[in-house]
Amino acid sequence: MCLNCAVQLGIPDIIHNHKQPITLPELVSSLHLPPEENQLHPPALALIGALVFFATTKPNTNEGDQEGCILTPSSRLLLKGEITNLSPLVRAMVDLVLVTPWQFLGDWFQGNETTAFEIAHGVGMWEFCDQNQKFNHTFNEAMASDTKMMNFVVGECDSRKLDFRSGDWESIRLSCICICPQ
Repeated sequence: MCLNCAVQLGIPDIIHNHKQPITLPELVSSLHLPPEENQLHPPALALIGALVFFATTKPNTNEGDQEGCILTPSSRLLLKGEITNLSPLVRAMVDLVLVTPWQFLGDWFQGNETTAFEIAHGVGMWEFCDQNQKFNHTFNEAMASDTKMMNFVVGECDSRKLDFRSGDWESIRLSCICICPQ
């Protein structure tokens, strides 16, 4: 959920556009929060920064400098405007529409319904999308970002090395190396 919050606030793009490590006060200032809110958010933003998706470093070697947040290869996958942008997929995966069915897995195993999604929402996934335009848009955006990523992986990487049927995660590892060569 913290990652979704970071995506909603545009934190990966703020860090990227800063062009150097960004300190927590600079990040808070860049978010343009109401002044009365600024005192409440640094602990929450520190938690977001502590995620694996972000790293910290000192901007300079001076001992008095504050640590600043920088992007990791993984967090670069959340930059808007990039082919490899997976932000829409992150937003969809934490949407309550997709999270709620997980609460019904036990019922699904014991019942006659086709899916846990159907138990949670009373209809199948595609019918739900037809009836709920907001979620339909979220889901379609997520699938489009995933498709762009896979097209990039297959098109830009040495596809002779990629065998997604192998089951040993080697293809995924090679995909990550292609996308984030650092």
